[in-house]
Amino acid sequence: MLQKLTLTSMIALIAGAASAEDGLNYAHLSYDYSHFDIENDERSSGRVQGVAEYTFGQFLLSADIASIQHDVIIPVDFVEYAVSASYMASPEMLFGAGFTGVDGDIPAWDGYEVFGQYQNDQFAVALNYTSIDDDDALTSLYAEYAAAPELRLGLDVQSYTYLDDPISTLSASYDAGPIQARGYYKDSNLWFDGALLGARGSYDVNETFRVTAAVEKSLDDNFDAQTYAIGAGYQVTDGVWLDASAGQTTVETTDITQIQAMISFETGTQTRVDQRFNQLSRDDRRSSVLALFPL
Repeated sequence: MLQKLTLTSMIALIAGAASAEDGLNYAHLSYDYSHFDIENDERSSGRVQGVAEYTFGQFLLSADIASIQHDVIIPVDFVEYAVSASYMASPEMLFGAGFTGVDGDIPAWDGYEVFGQYQNDQFAVALNYTSIDDDDALTSLYAEYAAAPELRLGLDVQSYTYLDDPISTLSASYDAGPIQARGYYKDSNLWFDGALLGARGSYDVNETFRVTAAVEKSLDDNFDAQTYAIGAGYQVTDGVWLDASAGQTTVETTDITQIQAMISFETGTQTRVDQRFNQLSRDDRRSSVLALFPL
């Protein structure tokens, strides 16, 4: 029931914002489904997500709500949410706070976040502090630099109070003409010790059709995993894409076949740097060994 209420609220927020064009800054709505065949054991996962940013004057309201049903490694059903308000002190500088949390089959928590950022055409930096209940916290640093008009370099550092070391991600994104590509190096994650090196990209055949590919390899001798996927996307109408892909993940000696499909709608440009980085990380996970895990 909670998932239906939160998603209905998210869709209503996006629809309401869209009805006032001057206020809608960014909107995203998507449904992502994955089917896994783990040595003839059929598993699946699904994610419905809505994101909206709404501006009036120097204030920005944002909401990011997702409902996840995951039955791969462990069966879980939960909702993630983050709702915030921020003040744009200048076109480059923003400060804000909000509520965030998780509810469902996994350990639920409610917390708050405070954040700030500075960005211009050349670089961006953002800092986010998230309180996880009363005992734990997550401090995140995001930085991006435009090395060239078509090339952006990124750094994402996540420091959890309950982990000994932070989780860092280095990335490079290329966008020129029909080619979009992204490479990343993640030195660790929440599920296993070991680094991941990956790349994904797409080529626009024309205005309505694109082909995609992705590959990833673990760099830890104690955990051998590699993933590859190829796919295609079709633009149904302005801002609405239907994408599908097929691939395989090999973990040690186990081969896992994966088929994915996603329909998505997106309009505008996201203002919050931290949420923009988080969306890129979620997109990386779709063609990663981390897709086997719920978070």
